[in-house]
Amino acid sequence: MPPPRRLVLVLDSRLDELDRLSREIDAFCAANALEAEADRFNLCAEELVVNAIVHGFHGEPGHPVTVELTLANDRLEGRITDGGPAFDPTINIAPDLAAGVETRDIGGLGRYLVSTMMDAFCYRRDGNINHVTFGRAVRTGKADEGGGHD
Repeated sequence: MPPPRRLVLVLDSRLDELDRLSREIDAFCAANALEAEADRFNLCAEELVVNAIVHGFHGEPGHPVTVELTLANDRLEGRITDGGPAFDPTINIAPDLAAGVETRDIGGLGRYLVSTMMDAFCYRRDGNINHVTFGRAVRTGKADEGGGHD
């Protein structure tokens, strides 16, 4: 039986859910021979989920944040959806890297990392839902086993 090509994880808007997020992404990547991508996708997903929890929901629990990973055609894509206020993380993301830690504005570095680690980073608002997608071309180390639909 081929490994799952899609992970859907619904988190509660609590920072203690980040451990579960990391474990699930690690397991998904391992099952698909993408161990080399696990840290990269964990970092990007964590940054975007933390932004939704801290800035969108102000740390208030009880709001779903959905994380999806999809592997298709040698491409791994992530999607974070939440019902927080509209916020496009793909704009104004270039922090002043030349500034010292003491003088640099707080925030924005995580979004900058996502934009540099991925070859796609997009945002759209659909009704009251934020959709943030990120992804990159990957090599699985295994032959594709039958198209990968689950």
